[in-house]
Amino acid sequence: DVKSNKVDDTEGHGIYVSGSDNAEIKSNTVTDAEQHGILVNPSDDVEISWNYVEDVDWDGIHVDSGDDAYIHHNTVKDAGADGIDVVDNDGVRIHNNTVEDADDNGIEVSDSYDADIRWNYVTGSGDDGINVEDSSYADIRNNEVRWSENDGIDVNDSYKVDIVDNHVHGTYDGNGIEVSDSYDADITDNRVHYTDGDGINVEDSFGADIRRNDIHDVDGNGIYVEDSNYADVNDNDIEDAGKNGIYINSSDNVDVVGNDIEDTGDHGIKVNPSDFVNIFY
Repeated sequence: DVKSNKVDDTEGHGIYVSGSDNAEIKSNTVTDAEQHGILVNPSDDVEISWNYVEDVDWDGIHVDSGDDAYIHHNTVKDAGADGIDVVDNDGVRIHNNTVEDADDNGIEVSDSYDADIRWNYVTGSGDDGINVEDSSYADIRNNEVRWSENDGIDVNDSYKVDIVDNHVHGTYDGNGIEVSDSYDADITDNRVHYTDGDGINVEDSFGADIRRNDIHDVDGNGIYVEDSNYADVNDNDIEDAGKNGIYINSSDNVDVVGNDIEDTGDHGIKVNPSDFVNIFY
């Protein structure tokens, strides 16, 4: 185990663990590393917890390969790339971390099946707050994401991802929640406020369920669905959208049911060429 160390001003990684199953990396302080703050590669069942990582040139915490990493209660500030970056780690859990002012994504997960990302606080990311790519059955839940440069939460090329009970507060140049090239995403019970783009944006996807979200004070559309068939847009509250409350574009077999929309800059509900769209209360 690697515990209770102080590591400062390294030309390589702050802490580097490789090929070590069941390792525990706990209560360390890593500052001024010229590469990753903490790097773990092929290792199973690694626990990374209660570490403080600041001012590193690459990722704050980087996990590459292995399965079932548990990354929790870490604080990462001023990472030169991603705050926490996980690649090819099925069953990874990322819980209760604080990530501030990462130059790229606050939390990024790619090529990882059944990832669980919850109770994290992410603010000031230079790209997306939380980015999930090619990671089916991910659960993104109960996170607070504030003032990302691009999207608050961005999911791409993934199947059956749950995006539930998150609070996205502020984007400078992106959407609150964006889902693209994905199947059967569940986007439910989120609060999305003060975005430069759309509150929720779904593109090139199939079977998205967009339900019971609270969206207000967004510069774009409250909810935008494009090239995404068999979506359900139900029971959302949308207020003060700069463009349309709900915009369905080139998407067939879409239900738009039971939404409350007020104070939009353009139309309440807009549908461009789309077949079998049902709009009712």
